[in-house]
Order: sequence, then structure tokens, then C-alpha cells
Amino acid sequence: MGYDKPMDIRIREATRDDQKVAHGWANDPDSMRMNAKRGEVPLDTFGRLFAELLHDKDVLLLIFEGMCDGGWAPIAQARLDADGEMSIFIDAAYRGRKLATPIILASIEFAGDKLELPRIVAKIRLENTPSIKAFERAGFEAARELVYKGCACIEYEYVVRST
Repeated sequence: MGYDKPMDIRIREATRDDQKVAHGWANDPDSMRMNAKRGEVPLDTFGRLFAELLHDKDVLLLIFEGMCDGGWAPIAQARLDADGEMSIFIDAAYRGRKLATPIILASIEFAGDKLELPRIVAKIRLENTPSIKAFERAGFEAARELVYKGCACIEYEYVVRST
């Protein structure tokens, strides 16, 4: 499915108010399959984990909002950890719109010196072709193959350039 008109997007740090939408994203069937999750995470368990992430100084959890029907709505999230690991999730309703690469690049820029990362890595399952393409378009390069959470993955690496 193609979309001719680019979507207006803004980025912000996640808040407690994002828990419900983030819980839905965590339990998305595609997300669970690509992240080798073993079943849905109950809301109370997710709530505790989400609150911990929000208060962890070594984690930057970002929410992307898109202009939809005259208002801003959450469409994606990105997570960057102090060890340089990055992951993204795009709401199922917004996949296929070529948003992943701009989200990856905006996340790196937003992180700036908050995490002071010399490099960023993403572990992507071999069969997750859309993510592989998005990270490659963002300038990530395949560094190595590995088994992560019991799944064959490629670790992509991005060297952060200082300005």
C-alpha cells in the first residue's frame, strides 16, 4: 500500500500516560514474533516494567506522534539504551509508509548527548526484511550474525559522528 502524502511527525520522551498504547504495541502479534516473546504481557506486569523504564537514566524511551485527522496520535516508539542498543516499533496502522528510517534517524538525533553514544546497535531477526532495509537506509551496517533470544539475528551498527 502506498501513501503519496508525507505524514507530519513529532517526537517526545515517553510519559506514564503512554503506558496503555505501549502495552498494546508490546502485545502486537508481529512485535511478539519478531522479538521472540512467549505470550502476551499482562497490563499490571507491563505497568511495573514501563514505570521502571521511565525512571531508568540509562534508557531513553521515545514516542512518535503523527498528525491524524487533525490531531496528534501515537504512531511509534523507539528505545535507546546507554549500552547503545536501539529498537523501534511502528503501530500496525502506520507500517508500509516508509516511516521507520526517519524514526531511526530522529531518535539518534534526539538522543544527542543525553546518552553520549559512540555507536548504536540494532539486533534484527534475519526474516525481518522491512527493519533490515530501514536500518540500512539510516546508515547502519551489518556487523555480525548472532543468536539473540534464541533467534538468528544480524547486529547492525551505526557509528555516531560528533558535531
